[in-house]
Amino acid sequence: MYIRISKTDKMIGWAASIGIGLTILVADFLYLWGSPLFDDYIIFALIEICLIPAVLYFLEHRWISGCDDNIPLLLRDLTEAQRAGLPLVRAIEEAAKREYGPLTSELKKTANQITWGIPFAEAILNFGERVGTVLARRAARLMVEASKAGARVHDIFEVITNSVQEMRNLELERKAEMMPYTFIVYVAFFVFLFITIILTNIFFTPAATYAFMSLTMVEESKVILFRMGMAEAFLSGLVAGKMGEGAVSGGLKHSVIMLTIGYIVFIKFVGVF
Repeated sequence: MYIRISKTDKMIGWAASIGIGLTILVADFLYLWGSPLFDDYIIFALIEICLIPAVLYFLEHRWISGCDDNIPLLLRDLTEAQRAGLPLVRAIEEAAKREYGPLTSELKKTANQITWGIPFAEAILNFGERVGTVLARRAARLMVEASKAGARVHDIFEVITNSVQEMRNLELERKAEMMPYTFIVYVAFFVFLFITIILTNIFFTPAATYAFMSLTMVEESKVILFRMGMAEAFLSGLVAGKMGEGAVSGGLKHSVIMLTIGYIVFIKFVGVF
């Protein structure tokens, strides 16, 4: 199931997240200043600020991917329908009866607009704008230009289909090539966590046992490492999103994942707080 996220949804999501996060931060500074739980609630607030927008951007990315994956299929079916002798307008109406993921509802609106007498070119351009993806807008403009060609429109549509499919393949190829870099970001973060566990359990704790370091120094070192780890988790997540999806907003989910994993590791294996 695909869910379309509007700009209003994202604004409401950000407002709610920031409001809840700031409430947690204010309560933290008012009631937990100097408490061992002070840093915990800062992390909780940061996760809360990122969580709702991360879910919304994930759903938006899923919608966009679903649309772009189905546009070449739609064009291919239109080409085959015209090759079978159907006029372009009739081919659109028949395609509206099939399933094209998130494109289906928008395609039905387009077919209805054409039935109501709206010019074909205007209805198709409206379709591209409603879907809203770069590929959809390009495909809509190409379809309008192809419809003006007159005879052998199906041959032109075949060229358009191949062109749009190639654009989609290039985008998927780019994402596949950038995936290892996203993986490297996670590896670097896990290496930091591993080194932190080694330092605290093999060096710091024995040093405190044999009086080479005071317990206060050990605890302060753990707190510093904890703060460094949380900062790295948040920023590395944003970097992973920028490299993997081409947008910092796509990194919010990575930030939430790494913040959560990092917090659990520090509590369970480092013994901070």
